[in-house]
Amino acid sequence: LKFYNDKNFNIIYDNWIKSEKNKLLMPSLDHIIARIKNGNKFDINNFQFLTYFENICKGQMSQEEWSKVKNEIFKYFTTE
Repeated sequence: LKFYNDKNFNIIYDNWIKSEKNKLLMPSLDHIIARIKNGNKFDINNFQFLTYFENICKGQMSQEEWSKVKNEIFKYFTTE
């Protein structure tokens, strides 16, 4: 089921379909502010679509914290 009015969902959904439904690329609904950090679990403005993998990685981080991690992701991998 596609959400035609949500650009980010449609990008994630299309990539998931192209990947032959790889579980890690599946669309996932994320709380922008985690419920454990007093994010409203019923406020539609507190939701965003991420891939399943990204949602797991984001965990309880705020969106600001997660964006910083993504921008500096190379620091978390070793290169030789």
